[in-house]
Amino acid sequence: IAPDGTVWRGARVVCEPTHRDRRWLRIETEYLTAPGSNVLLIRLRWTNRTSAEIKPELEPCLAVWLAPGGPEGTEAHWIRAGRREVERGGGFPRDIRSDSWAAVAEPPTGAATLLVPGGREASAYVEDFGADGHHLGMWMPMTLRPGETREVVGWLVLCRTAEMEAYAALR
Repeated sequence: IAPDGTVWRGARVVCEPTHRDRRWLRIETEYLTAPGSNVLLIRLRWTNRTSAEIKPELEPCLAVWLAPGGPEGTEAHWIRAGRREVERGGGFPRDIRSDSWAAVAEPPTGAATLLVPGGREASAYVEDFGADGHHLGMWMPMTLRPGETREVVGWLVLCRTAEMEAYAALR
């Protein structure tokens, strides 16, 4: 229950890898929403289960694989130097880092999927997969001390393109 009385419900997934290069890790992911909401709260926790400090070679991240259309079907939206940038699918793979939130929109319908990191330590990005369209992601650099757990929160929002900037307040 949130301070405003909103009841969040959802699911938690826990993973403890057995591969020798990942045995140190425990990952918990919670997917939460409220009835009738267009917002999904995604909470990720990474725990170092060893007695050694760990700096993951791959920074903890969240990938949101969308399939709204090929390279001509979607637009990427992101923030760079305080300005909103927009780009149609480029037809070639590339990674677009944002200073704040990132979104994929379908211009014909005005529908958008927005990813807003819940804190300043995490960053959002759009990946242009060429013929496979745009996808969203969030990453956070970190080093984990022995036994330490770090958490990152992201907000996934289904909205209209004209509403995207209003959801930046979730950051």
